[in-house]
Amino acid sequence: MRNGKVVDLIQVKTGCIVIGSNPIKPTKKNIMKFYSFDQNNSGGRFDVDDKVCHRVIVEAKDTDEAIGLVENLGVYFDGCENGMDCDCCGDRWYRPWRGDDGGMTFPYSYGVYTQEEANAMVKEYGCIIKPATKLLRNRDTEVFFTTIEDYSQYMADSHGGWTTPEVRIYFKDGTVKEFNSKKPE
Repeated sequence: MRNGKVVDLIQVKTGCIVIGSNPIKPTKKNIMKFYSFDQNNSGGRFDVDDKVCHRVIVEAKDTDEAIGLVENLGVYFDGCENGMDCDCCGDRWYRPWRGDDGGMTFPYSYGVYTQEEANAMVKEYGCIIKPATKLLRNRDTEVFFTTIEDYSQYMADSHGGWTTPEVRIYFKDGTVKEFNSKKPE
């Protein structure tokens, strides 16, 4: 929804993203995906430094490149197996799912919500909404984040408060952005 109007959003037809009748042609910039690595508080604590925090997001062309980028930042995998993480809490970091490559492109469909919840997300994060194709209980509105920054702020607000920063994004061009929860504790 933009300015109170539902936007017709159709994604991926011959490699284009279509909003209304305006196709966005794929370029090297908009084929890149964002990969989110969420930290489990293994051992009852989060590791936070100048590179990692609760949620680390990297821009990459594929899962393998994303894994290489986060490993260079200090993210590791199989921590329980290697004696680095608590066996009862589980591994601190997990690789992305391989089924759909695990990457996000924008606009990004985040899920189906009630109209009231969706309208609140439009107001707070500039999301776009459309009627859902599959209904889930009383949820009938699909929500799309239009930028990685809006998505990251939402994640910091709704799943955050554990670390400062809550989310850190590493863009391909070297830019790094941090997000903290804006919600009162």
